Amino acid sequence: GKLTSNEKRKKIFDSALDRFTNYIQANKEKEGGKQPSHPTCTKRAECLMQDVIDLRAAGWESKKPNTMAGPAKISDVHRAHAEEAAREEEQKMEDRKKLAEQERLDKERGVRRPGPGGREDRDGRGGAKEDNKPGGRKEEPAKAE
Repeated sequence: GKLTSNEKRKKIFDSALDRFTNYIQANKEKEGGKQPSHPTCTKRAECLMQDVIDLRAAGWESKKPNTMAGPAKISDVHRAHAEEAAREEEQKMEDRKKLAEQERLDKERGVRRPGPGGREDRDGRGGAKEDNKPGGRKEEPAKAE
């Protein structure tokens, strides 16, 4: 019967891959697994042939990550940056809502938390300095006699 063009290509390709395999096996046997002293092709070409053979054996599914992605387009970079900024802003808004809700619940329960200064003063505001005397000395409470 007559072969179609796809069948002819497959036959030629299979023949080439078989020759690659035979060549690589012959080189390994010739030098006991070492690089031959006078190779008939470069090590790079041999490695590329081996890659094609390995791909064929794996059903043309690459096990290696795709490293040939190339540089990103500037529009992609801008879009990714905008998405990242939107995610960060959304996270900040969620954090603010959680803090406001916690403060509301604390107020309902009568819980007093220290403010940014780390301590509460007499009127319940954290970190206020109104009760300090000039010179950094703290006012002493009156002693009961």
